[in-house]
Amino acid sequence: MRKTKEAARCSISQLGGWTWTQPVPDEVDSSVIKRFYALRNTPIGTLSPADLRFLIGQHECLEFLVPMALGLLANDPWLEAEYYPGDLLISLLRIEHPPRYWSKGNKDLSRFSSIAKAAIRSVPNGTSRKDIRLLESVASSFE
Repeated sequence: MRKTKEAARCSISQLGGWTWTQPVPDEVDSSVIKRFYALRNTPIGTLSPADLRFLIGQHECLEFLVPMALGLLANDPWLEAEYYPGDLLISLLRIEHPPRYWSKGNKDLSRFSSIAKAAIRSVPNGTSRKDIRLLESVASSFE
């Protein structure tokens, strides 16, 4: 618990042990680069659900951000963080780096499986078949 509280006061750059070495983004840079730059020094405990979704999508500091996202999703698996209902949940389903992130050894997999089971019971219209299959796969990982 103490480690989590201490981490909440740190930024992704502090937790990841890196500093921004590129030029400061300007109007010609992509919105992704500008947003990442803007969030690099934000304490993770103050990140919005939308910021969590974005940074998880960038595969940044997953060991700290994934548990935060799971905490938000425990009460509402289809939470709309930014774009559509379930966008935060889907960002977790699509973690690809490191490879096999959601393998059996992941300490958060059991919690994610429970959230996936709850999500399957109330899938919103418009959810892709691919995402439903991924949810079913996560949900069955602890049966």
